[in-house]
Amino acid sequence: MHGSQLRVAYQGVPDPNSEATAGKAYPNCEAIPCDQFEVAFQAVELWIADRAVLPIENSAARFTETMTSYSAIAST
Repeated sequence: MHGSQLRVAYQGVPDPNSEATAGKAYPNCEAIPCDQFEVAFQAVELWIADRAVLPIENSAARFTETMTSYSAIAST
């Protein structure tokens, strides 16, 4: 973590709901909006963000495939 403020990527545009979700999980964080799930994952991989907050109820096949791909990378 860089500095004292946790940086949290989230999927969505800056708005009260999306930022509130990141802030609820990590109070006083620096919320970083990402337009796609993949961008949020990349933000963490590239150390732009320390964490990512993403919805899990999205059951689209592409999202499931992406999650599986990133889970495999994270476990190696």
